[in-house]
Amino acid sequence: MTEKYEITIKHMGSTAADLNIDYIIYEAEQCVTLETSAFDSKLIEDFLLSVLKERHGIDAVRDDRTEWNSPRPAYRVYLLLNDVRYELGAHYLLDLGGGKFTVTLKPLAC
Repeated sequence: MTEKYEITIKHMGSTAADLNIDYIIYEAEQCVTLETSAFDSKLIEDFLLSVLKERHGIDAVRDDRTEWNSPRPAYRVYLLLNDVRYELGAHYLLDLGGGKFTVTLKPLAC
């Protein structure tokens, strides 16, 4: 079943702009498509961890903190931003401070 949702992700303790996200979960294809008019890596991180993982049980973050080249998560995430489609990658990366989170965007051909 394909579900469409809308959510506003807010910066906590900041006056920075909120981020409105429309997203569709394609369970059969195991992918999620996000549509938004701006990109904010912190709010995208919050979306992936609090909305997708906690609300929907979808893990879309690769965890390289314990091993190199950990397996790709089952779900892929795509971002439609100003009519350009990207594949969104999200990783926990190992570092000396206990790990950090990074988000990458890879433009996709039409």
